[in-house]
Amino acid sequence: MVMVVAVYALGGITEDMDTGGGPLLAYVNNVDIEVQDEQDPLRVFLSVSGRLPNPCAEIEPASIERLQEVFLVTVSYRSVEACDGPPRAFNERIELNVAGVTQGEYYVDVNGYPDMFEVDGAVTIFDPEGYSPASFGLFPALERAVEKSDLVISIDSLEPKTDEITDLYQKTAINFAGHYVVLGLDCEAAEEVGCYHLVIIDALTGRTVQSLQYEGFNPYFELESRMLVINDPYQTQLNEPYEVKFLIMVDGALPYLHEIATSRMNEYYEES
Repeated sequence: MVMVVAVYALGGITEDMDTGGGPLLAYVNNVDIEVQDEQDPLRVFLSVSGRLPNPCAEIEPASIERLQEVFLVTVSYRSVEACDGPPRAFNERIELNVAGVTQGEYYVDVNGYPDMFEVDGAVTIFDPEGYSPASFGLFPALERAVEKSDLVISIDSLEPKTDEITDLYQKTAINFAGHYVVLGLDCEAAEEVGCYHLVIIDALTGRTVQSLQYEGFNPYFELESRMLVINDPYQTQLNEPYEVKFLIMVDGALPYLHEIATSRMNEYYEES
């Protein structure tokens, strides 16, 4: 089923604005929201239309930030000097990253233009019982980096490990969700299944975006997918019950791993 929702059309920015040295914000006069829930995963697209100040102005890639149930979308443009001519219309199709969305109402703000969409109870974002290696294809990478930016340690707790992280970062290729580098560090062993320490770095900015320690074994992840699985039953051979965590990388100004499901996968293996 494809559902199109367009409500609360109250108007956005009324003039093309220079925000004090920041991006030049485009005038937006309409936002249509298309919710595609005919298959997993749920996908949500915005059709944003408006006006640019002259025929030479070019739209920049949209910036999207999610704050719980609110998606803040910034549509900006590159200014071109000495370009005469009338304003020109634009229409951009933008996909929202809805990993982890559950039933409820969600709100969208595009340059001050408000809108909303609903996710009903019939939508299944991810079913751990149906998990297989093919599930990684449900969450494709949204951005890609060709090369790595210089490392920036932006998490205070990682500063004592700066040398170790720097060395690993230099040696490790981009390996997760199109533009992230996942590093595995040692941590104090737990009594039973051990301890694993993940550090995730955004190659686009070089910033450390997350530091995660957990009990378990090596995670499984892929370059072209935003899914990361801790204690993947297809990669970790165990003959006892254990907890499997399914996480999705949420891109944005502050990227983070969002847990979408937890399961005990002991049915995959029988005791020997």
